[in-house]
Amino acid sequence: MNAAHYHLIFNHFPIFFHLIGFLVLIGGISTASAIIKRTAYCLFIAGTLFTFAANASGERAEHWLDDQGRIEEKYVEEHEEAAEAFMLSSIGLGLLAAVALWANYKRRSFANTLSIVTVLYAAIVLFLAQRVGNSGGEIMHPEIRENYTPKTIAPTGTSESHENEEH
Repeated sequence: MNAAHYHLIFNHFPIFFHLIGFLVLIGGISTASAIIKRTAYCLFIAGTLFTFAANASGERAEHWLDDQGRIEEKYVEEHEEAAEAFMLSSIGLGLLAAVALWANYKRRSFANTLSIVTVLYAAIVLFLAQRVGNSGGEIMHPEIRENYTPKTIAPTGTSESHENEEH
């Protein structure tokens, strides 16, 4: 496996952990379940830890793609900017989740307020996750880029494809 492959593996974990944490926290809030909320907070913390792995592997993937001559700098820069915003917001979510986990465990009076703040902040983080995921996909998948025009390819079975056949 190369650096780009590792990045493709790691970059999905923060997004999925944060998404599942968001859904679990909504469930915890709607059922007023402390244990479900704690589970969500742990998922957010895990997502934040995977954000560091995704970021580190992204740097190596960029260098590997650059060495291969398979990189369009415009798309990489957009992805790096989106990734930086996501990383900072993910760190914030992890820290907020850690405080909320503590408050929930200690049954502090502000624990319920923190759960609402956390779910709202997680929604913002998920928006940024979508941006970073999409911009990352645009690096190697031009078909998802805005204003993409595919090259026309002669369909199989036309006279052009039978030029070299004997009749």
